[in-house]
Amino acid sequence: MEDAEQEGFERFLKWAANLGISDCPTNRFSSALKTPTSCLGHSLTVSHFPDAGGRGLAAVRDIKKGELVLRVPKSVLITRDSLLKDEKLCSFVNNSTYSSLSPTQILTVCLLYEMGKGKSSWWYPYLMHLPRSYDVLASFSG
Repeated sequence: MEDAEQEGFERFLKWAANLGISDCPTNRFSSALKTPTSCLGHSLTVSHFPDAGGRGLAAVRDIKKGELVLRVPKSVLITRDSLLKDEKLCSFVNNSTYSSLSPTQILTVCLLYEMGKGKSSWWYPYLMHLPRSYDVLASFSG
Protein backbone atom coordinates (compact mmCIF):
# COMPACT_ATOMS: atom_id res chain seq x y z
CA MET A 1 0.00 0.00 0.00
CA GLU A 2 1.28 3.49 -0.77
CA ASP A 3 1.94 5.86 2.16
CA ALA A 4 -1.12 8.09 1.54
CA GLU A 5 -3.38 5.06 1.09
CA GLN A 6 -1.95 3.44 4.25
CA GLU A 7 -2.50 6.66 6.20
CA GLY A 8 -6.10 6.86 4.98
CA PHE A 9 -6.69 3.24 5.90
CA GLU A 10 -5.30 3.80 9.40
CA ARG A 11 -7.70 6.77 9.80
CA PHE A 12 -10.54 4.47 8.69
CA LEU A 13 -9.61 1.82 11.29
CA LYS A 14 -9.49 4.50 14.01
CA TRP A 15 -12.89 5.86 12.84
CA ALA A 16 -14.33 2.33 13.02
CA ALA A 17 -12.87 1.76 16.49
CA ASN A 18 -14.35 5.03 17.76
CA LEU A 19 -17.77 3.81 16.59
CA GLY A 20 -17.42 0.61 18.59
CA ILE A 21 -16.37 -1.75 15.80
CA SER A 22 -13.89 -4.19 17.30
CA ASP A 23 -12.47 -7.69 17.05
CA CYS A 24 -11.92 -7.70 20.81
CA PRO A 25 -14.52 -9.68 22.78
CA THR A 26 -14.72 -6.98 25.47
CA ASN A 27 -14.69 -3.22 25.19
CA ARG A 28 -11.00 -2.60 25.86
CA PHE A 29 -11.45 1.15 25.22
CA SER A 30 -13.84 1.81 28.09
CA SER A 31 -11.40 4.13 29.82
CA ALA A 32 -11.76 7.77 28.79
CA LEU A 33 -7.97 8.02 28.83
CA LYS A 34 -7.53 5.49 26.03
CA THR A 35 -8.21 6.35 22.41
CA PRO A 36 -8.36 3.39 20.04
CA THR A 37 -5.97 3.50 17.09
CA SER A 38 -7.49 0.49 15.33
CA CYS A 39 -10.53 -1.74 15.59
CA LEU A 40 -8.44 -4.81 14.70
CA GLY A 41 -5.52 -6.75 16.11
CA HIS A 42 -6.96 -9.12 18.70
CA SER A 43 -8.36 -11.68 16.24
CA LEU A 44 -8.16 -10.14 12.79
CA THR A 45 -5.89 -8.12 10.53
CA VAL A 46 -6.27 -6.66 7.08
CA SER A 47 -4.50 -8.73 4.44
CA HIS A 48 -4.23 -8.84 0.68
CA PHE A 49 -5.62 -11.88 -1.13
CA PRO A 50 -4.72 -11.40 -4.82
CA ASP A 51 -6.39 -14.65 -5.93
CA ALA A 52 -9.63 -13.88 -4.09
CA GLY A 53 -10.35 -10.30 -5.13
CA GLY A 54 -7.97 -8.20 -3.06
CA ARG A 55 -8.10 -6.88 0.48
CA GLY A 56 -9.88 -8.78 3.23
CA LEU A 57 -9.70 -9.88 6.83
CA ALA A 58 -7.35 -12.64 8.00
CA ALA A 59 -7.15 -14.34 11.39
CA VAL A 60 -4.10 -13.50 13.52
CA ARG A 61 -4.74 -16.40 15.91
CA ASP A 62 -6.60 -19.68 16.03
CA ILE A 63 -10.34 -19.04 16.18
CA LYS A 64 -12.77 -21.49 17.73
CA LYS A 65 -16.05 -22.41 16.05
CA GLY A 66 -18.81 -20.09 17.22
CA GLU A 67 -16.40 -17.52 18.68
CA LEU A 68 -17.22 -13.84 18.24
CA VAL A 69 -14.52 -12.37 16.00
CA LEU A 70 -15.95 -8.98 14.98
CA ARG A 71 -18.41 -6.75 16.81
CA VAL A 72 -20.24 -4.08 14.79
CA PRO A 73 -22.97 -2.04 16.49
CA LYS A 74 -26.25 -1.99 14.57
CA SER A 75 -26.13 1.83 14.52
CA VAL A 76 -23.02 1.63 12.31
CA LEU A 77 -24.45 -0.78 9.73
CA ILE A 78 -25.61 0.47 6.35
CA THR A 79 -29.21 -0.74 6.46
CA ARG A 80 -32.38 0.17 4.65
CA ASP A 81 -33.61 1.99 7.78
CA SER A 82 -30.39 3.95 8.29
CA LEU A 83 -30.16 4.97 4.64
CA LEU A 84 -33.80 5.94 4.37
CA LYS A 85 -33.43 8.53 7.15
CA ASP A 86 -32.38 10.75 4.24
CA GLU A 87 -35.65 12.28 2.98
CA LYS A 88 -34.53 12.60 -0.67
CA LEU A 89 -33.37 9.01 -0.83
CA CYS A 90 -36.47 7.78 0.99
CA SER A 91 -38.69 9.62 -1.48
CA PHE A 92 -36.86 8.03 -4.43
CA VAL A 93 -36.86 4.48 -3.05
CA ASN A 94 -40.53 4.66 -2.05
CA ASN A 95 -41.61 6.11 -5.42
CA SER A 96 -43.95 3.60 -7.09
CA THR A 97 -42.16 4.23 -10.41
CA TYR A 98 -39.18 2.33 -9.01
CA SER A 99 -41.10 -0.43 -7.20
CA SER A 100 -39.72 -3.02 -9.63
CA LEU A 101 -36.14 -2.52 -8.42
CA SER A 102 -34.65 -5.53 -6.65
CA PRO A 103 -33.12 -5.15 -3.17
CA THR A 104 -29.66 -5.33 -4.78
CA GLN A 105 -30.55 -2.54 -7.20
CA ILE A 106 -31.93 -0.42 -4.37
CA LEU A 107 -28.73 -0.96 -2.36
CA THR A 108 -26.70 0.05 -5.43
CA VAL A 109 -28.71 3.26 -5.83
CA CYS A 110 -28.32 4.01 -2.12
CA LEU A 111 -24.55 3.45 -2.18
CA LEU A 112 -24.16 5.61 -5.28
CA TYR A 113 -26.25 8.32 -3.64
CA GLU A 114 -24.07 8.21 -0.52
CA MET A 115 -20.91 8.26 -2.66
CA GLY A 116 -22.29 11.33 -4.42
CA LYS A 117 -22.51 13.14 -1.08
CA GLY A 118 -18.74 12.88 -0.76
CA LYS A 119 -17.33 13.91 2.61
CA SER A 120 -20.78 14.94 3.86
CA SER A 121 -21.85 11.27 3.93
CA TRP A 122 -21.69 9.80 7.44
CA TRP A 123 -20.24 6.62 5.87
CA TYR A 124 -17.61 8.46 3.82
CA PRO A 125 -14.63 6.92 5.70
CA TYR A 126 -16.00 3.45 4.90
CA LEU A 127 -17.15 4.15 1.36
CA MET A 128 -13.70 5.39 0.34
CA HIS A 129 -12.33 1.89 0.93
CA LEU A 130 -14.86 -0.04 -1.14
CA PRO A 131 -13.44 -1.53 -4.34
CA ARG A 132 -14.11 0.57 -7.43
CA SER A 133 -14.70 -2.56 -9.52
CA TYR A 134 -15.06 -6.27 -9.03
CA ASP A 135 -13.55 -8.97 -11.20
CA VAL A 136 -14.15 -12.10 -9.15
CA LEU A 137 -16.79 -14.65 -10.10
CA ALA A 138 -18.50 -14.38 -6.67
CA SER A 139 -19.55 -10.80 -7.46
CA PHE A 140 -21.56 -11.76 -10.56
CA SER A 141 -25.04 -13.23 -10.45
CA GLY A 142 -26.17 -16.07 -12.71
